[in-house]
Amino acid sequence: MGNFHPIPKVDSVLLRICHRQKPLVSNTQQIRYYDFIAHNFVYSSQSKFVPPVEWLTRFNKIKNQTYSGAYAKLLKYQQKLKKIHRSRSEKNWKMFKNNI
Repeated sequence: MGNFHPIPKVDSVLLRICHRQKPLVSNTQQIRYYDFIAHNFVYSSQSKFVPPVEWLTRFNKIKNQTYSGAYAKLLKYQQKLKKIHRSRSEKNWKMFKNNI
């Protein structure tokens, strides 16, 4: 907190994201990795507790197991969801709340 004077009264974070020169998952394995991640987040309630660095380790251990189509299925499901705009400019916005 010593970097700012006066000390801000809000919590803040500066984040710098850099493009990797070499991806952690090869292009040939990318769809398999997306399927693996999608399957785990949809079917495992414990997935949210797995640290990000652990996902790659788990993926590399399951060479023969396949989750084919899990990512495509998730995208198809998400396309059917109705978005609730929080601006509430729609007079009947509450009717969408019950359709989720």
